[in-house]
Amino acid sequence: MRKKTIASFLCIALSLTTLLGCTSSNSVSKGNEYVDETSTSVVADSSVSTEATSDDSSATPETSTTDSSTEASSVDTASSDASSSSEDELVVVYLGDSQMDNGREDNTDIPSYVQQILGGTHYNLGVGGSVATNKAGTDYSQDSNLFGFLSIWDGRYTVDECLLPTYAAYDIIQNVNLEDVDVFVLAYGINDFLSKCPRAYDYDTTNYATYKGGLTYGINKLRMLCPNAVIVVCSPTYCYFYDVVGIKNSDGNMADLGYGPLAEYASTCEQTAKEKDCMYLDTYYGTTFDLSVYTYDKYTTDGIHLNNTGRQIYATVLSRYINLALGTAEGEWTYPFTIANFEFNPDIQ
Repeated sequence: MRKKTIASFLCIALSLTTLLGCTSSNSVSKGNEYVDETSTSVVADSSVSTEATSDDSSATPETSTTDSSTEASSVDTASSDASSSSEDELVVVYLGDSQMDNGREDNTDIPSYVQQILGGTHYNLGVGGSVATNKAGTDYSQDSNLFGFLSIWDGRYTVDECLLPTYAAYDIIQNVNLEDVDVFVLAYGINDFLSKCPRAYDYDTTNYATYKGGLTYGINKLRMLCPNAVIVVCSPTYCYFYDVVGIKNSDGNMADLGYGPLAEYASTCEQTAKEKDCMYLDTYYGTTFDLSVYTYDKYTTDGIHLNNTGRQIYATVLSRYINLALGTAEGEWTYPFTIANFEFNPDIQ
């Protein structure tokens, strides 16, 4: 992780200072920053210095989003002002459902593609069928959902008490050192909708038994456990439902299982991410890639789960947003990507 390189540098500098018998007035700042995509400022999380540093108010890229299913084009710009070293290794942890889990058997999962683009170490803790909501309405859980992973890291339960050994995440989570994590990616919502989990309660927006409350708790807990890591929150993807329980031949804009259509879950996800000052990645409204009622058969295997090309497009955009969150993005990108002419390029800048 980046802070290890800095720690080594400080130790060497201290030794040289002692030998020379003089004192240096220079301090070394840690360039681990996170960006709210809707803001125009970069907030420094921490620094290695004897004095508190002020917020970095340099301009950051803006990405436009829409509130409807109408496709939109947007442009982001970025500069590589954040300090970094080629010796530093990026560490990313992914928490999500089958959209993250699928493809891992042949390294065609989204985290594997992101790793090809960004390098570093990537821990895929995606579990098919998992949700962000805690149906019991408590602040801990003994299962493979978001709250289960948080319970493991919080010391409430062991890995064996929450995960089956047959899950890929069972072995992977045991290799995660929270002190090394630079980025958490949260990608939940489709199963919260399909499982009829309440989207949000107007009178209690932090209730754990709702999708909004679960996301809010998850973000808060991750920041407590790993305060220097940035968080990228991804919306549920657009879906067309051929035939699932309670829905037949309808899409995420229309089908309602009791707490609003999937589109409203996506909007709730965006609202929560912005309220918590997280980087937000829209994968529902077509602002970053053109998944919609017109293209879902090209993006998915069944109207819900992304196919290989769909995962490549998702990973390409997610890589960009991770760089934006870290303040390491370079150049200018124009959205949305289109499925008709997309070719995966691990060397994309």
